[in-house]
Order: sequence, then structure tokens, then C-alpha cells
Amino acid sequence: MIDVASVVVAYGKTTALAGASMQLAEGESLALVGPSGAGKSTLLRCMAALVRPSEGRVTYRGQDLGALGVDARAELRLHDFGFVLQGGELMPELTLAENVELPLLLAGARRVEARRRAAGLLEMLGVGREAGRMPHEVSGGQAQRAAVARAVVHGPSVVFADEPTGALDEANGAAVMATLRAAASAAGSALVMVTHDAGLAAQLDRVLEVHDGRVVPEKTHAETVHG
Repeated sequence: MIDVASVVVAYGKTTALAGASMQLAEGESLALVGPSGAGKSTLLRCMAALVRPSEGRVTYRGQDLGALGVDARAELRLHDFGFVLQGGELMPELTLAENVELPLLLAGARRVEARRRAAGLLEMLGVGREAGRMPHEVSGGQAQRAAVARAVVHGPSVVFADEPTGALDEANGAAVMATLRAAASAAGSALVMVTHDAGLAAQLDRVLEVHDGRVVPEKTHAETVHG
């Protein structure tokens, strides 16, 4: 579904990716691991049409993402992709339910339908009672579950998660991870996750290590966990 071919991303004299290549299949869950500064997040952002490669090519279902204009890339992110970031990044002036409704409304859904789908998903993810509360009125784990709901409510082809549990304690992180996997599976979405947690990475279908801007040969889950 997504093919990354010899991608280089350079910012002045700094090279974030140095010829990275990998593929993502339909419905697959994939973890990107590696040391800080290795290029994991940059690789994820290239796959999500957020960063244009300096060299190489990223294709989504045969379409060259680098050749798309600004509007076409925005439309792709709105309809085909979902995002979960480390801090959730919910809009602070909206309730949890309104945050989840937003992608549907931006895509042209009727408000009554957006409300119905958001309410059902929040209930499924265990935060239905908090739907009318503001992000600052709920716990970090509850806010992150709402962020997961927002990422999958429109049935994206791919959910991109950049350190989705990084700001949470171990218990809440495990709960959010379970929520993310279940929600992506229910939506039929592939999942790409950047993480420093080998235990979380091992829960996904594949683990790819990024080092010095390149994707190194794949490891088994056991090799990733035990080194």
C-alpha cells in the first residue's frame, strides 16, 4: 500500500533520512524503532505526506506523494490517514466528543451523523462518560483514548502514531496501546507506530529499526525485545 524507495530528507547540512526504503501492506501493523535522532519520525511523516523527500519516492497505492500539490496532500490526510501524537494534541476549546466529530465534519458529514459516530466510538473505547468534558478535565489516558477515536472515526486506510504512549505511565500506556490496536483493527486500518518501547513494538505485526537515517534489515520480535 505504501512504498518508500531510497528516500533522502535533508534540512540544510542535516540529513534526517539517508536512503530509507520499506513497504507497508494493507491492514498491517508496523513499529518503527531505533535511537533518538535516527529518523523514525521523519520516515513516518514522509509516509503520511507531511514531509516531501529531498530525493527518492514515497507512493501510496501507486500514487507518488511527492508529486501531489498542497491541496491534494491535505485531502489525502483528511480522508485516508489518521494521526495520534504523543500528547494527543486535542483542541483544548472543544469537548472530547467535538474533537472526535471534527474529522467527519471537515470531510462533509452531517452533524447528526458525526455526533452519532463519535459517541459510539468513545463509548467503545471506554470514555463515553467523558464525551462532554474538555481535554483539561480528563486524565492523560482518557484524553489519549479520545485522540485514538479521532484518528480512526473516519475509517482511514492508515493510522500514524508517533510515540502515542510516550507521555503516559506504564499502566495508562498499556491501556492506550490496547485501545489503539483494537480501534485500528475495527476500522480496518493499517497502523504505523514510532516507539522507544520494545515491548509495545513486539505487539505489532512487524518491527523495523531505523538507524542513521536508514531502515536496517528486519528483526524478529524476539531479537527486537532481547537485542
